Amino acid sequence: MILLILMDQATGNKPYRTKIPKDLQVKVFRRDCWICRWCGRPVIFAPAMKYLERLVRSSGNAAPVAYHDAHWTRCNAPLLDRMGAVIDHVNSHSRRGPDVAENFATACNKCNAHKSHSAQDEFR
Repeated sequence: MILLILMDQATGNKPYRTKIPKDLQVKVFRRDCWICRWCGRPVIFAPAMKYLERLVRSSGNAAPVAYHDAHWTRCNAPLLDRMGAVIDHVNSHSRRGPDVAENFATACNKCNAHKSHSAQDEFR
């Protein structure tokens, strides 16, 4: 896997990324009806998956759960790829896509990883 980091043309620095506030993330998820914009599958907010994992653990079950892993690893939690809700930039951050709600889309973890920095029409 190749990681491409584009530098700021003027300064030579990496583009600065800020965290997307949780309230804005929820606003985007609600706007998109908790559906991945790219594949059309329903997604679940990661904190809800973490809560379910804790509930399973509190009932005495120590077996691995397929929908949550603290490190979002595919081998330990394969359903995170298709169910884990993430915010994706429609016009990628590396291509100077703005950090505004109109440029954010609900995505599953798998589509977000596959789309990477591709333009919307290139990915589709």
